[in-house]
Amino acid sequence: MEENVYKLCSSCKRGIPFDTKYWVCSVSTCNTKRMGLFFCSVRCWDAHLPEMRHREKWAVEKRSPTRAQHQAALAELADKEARQTAAATKDALPKRVAGASADDAEDLSDEILIVASRLKDYVTDHFALRTSDSVLVALSELVRGLISDAVDRAALDGRKTVMGRDLKKAVLPPKGEVLIVVSRLKKYIKVLSGMNTSNDVVEVLSDHVRIETNAASKRALQAKRETLFARDYQEEP
Repeated sequence: MEENVYKLCSSCKRGIPFDTKYWVCSVSTCNTKRMGLFFCSVRCWDAHLPEMRHREKWAVEKRSPTRAQHQAALAELADKEARQTAAATKDALPKRVAGASADDAEDLSDEILIVASRLKDYVTDHFALRTSDSVLVALSELVRGLISDAVDRAALDGRKTVMGRDLKKAVLPPKGEVLIVVSRLKKYIKVLSGMNTSNDVVEVLSDHVRIETNAASKRALQAKRETLFARDYQEEP
């Protein structure tokens, strides 16, 4: 890849330069590590739709980092991998459950981790909105991101169990129903890292889901819509 190119467009294969607008798909399966689609224009984003057959989709505008930002991110990633390797060398934890294939965690990365009925009831009761199924995908991605950071913290602490304190502290104390599919969450963490999951993790994650959903619902209401969509979870710049 040329020095001045951040990514290649997944449709036309032209280079997307640094510090330039580009687009990704709103559907999470197009943004996994395995697929990772990037588009240099909305027209190129349109070109991928016949193959993917998404039901609800839109192009999400992004901006590529500067070359300096990209190099800094690569350096940070290398440092993170080095720390994880050091933790594994000290036998802090197994990297993966025995017998799990290399693709197991990736396969689980598309599972819905949110209890759909409880979330939809919460949104209806508090905001009188319907909830698009796309919200379940967006929130599952949010939960996986929080868990990834929590696993790193537990590993650096030399523990084999992810605990509530490993998660970013929520603004509000946990309250209300658990909104996480507990069995799927524990399976995901086990396959991802070999770690066990403390019961307080689902409470803290549920609180994060409520906080993000409160903010997203307010955006939907401000837009005078009757349905909450995944795009409402993207904070306005």
